[in-house]
Amino acid sequence: MVLEDQGINVNLPDEALQLVKPKIAVSDDTLLYILQVPQLEKEVYDLLQIHPLNVNDSIISQYPALVIKGKRGIFTSTTPDEYIQRPGNIRQYEDDCISNLLEGKKSSCKTKSANSTVINTIAEGTLLINNAKNESLKFNCGPDEKIITGNYLIRFTQCTVNIQNLSFQSTTTIDKTEPFWGAVSKTTVTLQPTELQDQANFINRIELHHAYLKKFNSHWNFSLLGGISCSLILTVALAFFAVVFYQRKVRAIAEILPRKNDA
Repeated sequence: MVLEDQGINVNLPDEALQLVKPKIAVSDDTLLYILQVPQLEKEVYDLLQIHPLNVNDSIISQYPALVIKGKRGIFTSTTPDEYIQRPGNIRQYEDDCISNLLEGKKSSCKTKSANSTVINTIAEGTLLINNAKNESLKFNCGPDEKIITGNYLIRFTQCTVNIQNLSFQSTTTIDKTEPFWGAVSKTTVTLQPTELQDQANFINRIELHHAYLKKFNSHWNFSLLGGISCSLILTVALAFFAVVFYQRKVRAIAEILPRKNDA
């Protein structure tokens, strides 16, 4: 099948019919039924979800929640959940702030005042704490209570984290497993749990009383969710950057993405 030859998983006829365009040609004694199959680009694009960090009670005010990033530029989509991006659903995105940050260029961003602490669960066992101010952070995988101030990315497994009278628990999962994305949107993704390892294989949790701190540097890693460790890891962001905390792959129909020099 032409779609499968392009790397598209199609299990049901209805999925294939949503991607092709039927055409009919009629003559005196002939009826032709034609299926126009889209030609996909070979490049696989990254779908990135963006969250700004609070720095000195200021935060970026204008930013897209989701962008598609590839060699040909940065794009926004009205159907970001779909693996196949259609011509009318995407457009090139350029500004002086987010697109420049993603491409490592000098940026100029509009900001607004914000002084509240925001806690987001961005994945299993992964929290983003934005603008903590002397918050008490407790966890059962270490004996110490931490008092934190600033922006933190917390990743943990087999651990319970408590902050602002909220409790967050995590189970062991395989976070590097390639998800199965169907040809159409609203595909359910299930992460396969790993087998629990024997307690003797883990580092003695009594010794986990030091939180590991790591500054974000200019060589930004946009795949922040890779490699969840067995201990509690605190990552503090001290630079005025937009945080990309979710990444997935998408494909685009060929010849629909304008090149920058064509604009």
